[in-house]
Amino acid sequence: MADVRQHLDPTVWNLVGKAKLPLVKTLFHGIISQLYKDSRYILHYKDYSSVWNIQQFWQVCDGCEELVLTAGKESWTKDQIFSYVGDTVPDEYKQSIFEVIDCRREDIVEQLLAKTDSISERELHNFDWKVNLVMSSDKLGTIHEPLCQLDLQSRDGEENVNTTLELNSGELKSLIKSLESANKTVLQYT
Repeated sequence: MADVRQHLDPTVWNLVGKAKLPLVKTLFHGIISQLYKDSRYILHYKDYSSVWNIQQFWQVCDGCEELVLTAGKESWTKDQIFSYVGDTVPDEYKQSIFEVIDCRREDIVEQLLAKTDSISERELHNFDWKVNLVMSSDKLGTIHEPLCQLDLQSRDGEENVNTTLELNSGELKSLIKSLESANKTVLQYT
């Protein structure tokens, strides 16, 4: 198992350990709910002011959000989450944190994918391809290089965008390999 120790100051988990367990569970559910852009749920400092000052509250929120996102993105197991949190938090806290992340894992992954999709709203709408044989040379008998002309039609909102690529066989193989790799990655999250 790879080392998944936190990159944060361990005081984050000391601070988490100061709060009562139900408050920690509420905090993690709130952090996951806030991942939704249109979420009406907002964590309020006043709900946690009896435990942490404002700086500590934001430090804890940032640390817990990093854990939630990393655990969701990398599909962490219970042991990896326990290792990340470390020994400063009691086991029942670690178990509750794991249970919240595990039961909301689908929500976390959905929001990570939505965040990735929001980088570009452009989506492939249609494509066409044809193969041409290059014969423009003084040595016609030796060239015969096949080129693939790939026409991609994509949509960016209401706007249609046409892109044309001309690829030799090596570039085409590289493109296919990249697209297959991207497809495998997408299939892991769906």
